[in-house]
Amino acid sequence: MKKQLLILAMCTIGLFTYNASNAQKADGGKKHANVLNLTADQQSKMKDIRKSEKTQAKAIKADSSLSADAKKQKLKDLHSGFSQQERAVLTPEQQAKQDSLRATHKHVGKGGKGKKGQMAFAKKLNLSDEQKQSMKSLHQAQKDKITAVKSNTALSDQEKRQQIVSIRKEGRQEFQKLLTPEQKSQIQQMRSSRKNAPSPANS
Repeated sequence: MKKQLLILAMCTIGLFTYNASNAQKADGGKKHANVLNLTADQQSKMKDIRKSEKTQAKAIKADSSLSADAKKQKLKDLHSGFSQQERAVLTPEQQAKQDSLRATHKHVGKGGKGKKGQMAFAKKLNLSDEQKQSMKSLHQAQKDKITAVKSNTALSDQEKRQQIVSIRKEGRQEFQKLLTPEQKSQIQQMRSSRKNAPSPANS
């Protein structure tokens, strides 16, 4: 039970501390557009680029003359090329925000990968039993609110996204209230270390 609480605490920390870490692939494009504040024209261009990439990727996967390694390399090169096309659509400010989001995503993926990573992160903050229980309740409350918004047929997709963003923002604020000044300082140090860490060649 204690181990489960630690894991839950880690998941909650990731949810409230790092933006966009829990986005589902099905809604990834919409959330990406919302976070970067893409214009309608930019969203249309992005859609066309991704559609073209998907079509070409499908053709590569269906090419029986290619070995598995060759397909993997071609798909990697294809994605790299289309990523550059997408980046060209963005403004310098949006590109900077995209870089920050990618760095955050990588940090969460490495730092929170598996039970050991989750427990290690929770242990670093030295969460008390009371904090773990409070975060559990906070996480469940946020989950219930988001579920209610998603199932509200009276809301448009845009309204749902806006309300979910608001709920998550409120959740992060409530999460911060649960932390001690020392724990907040630890999170700031981890964020600073993440920003100053050298980025890998491939994103």
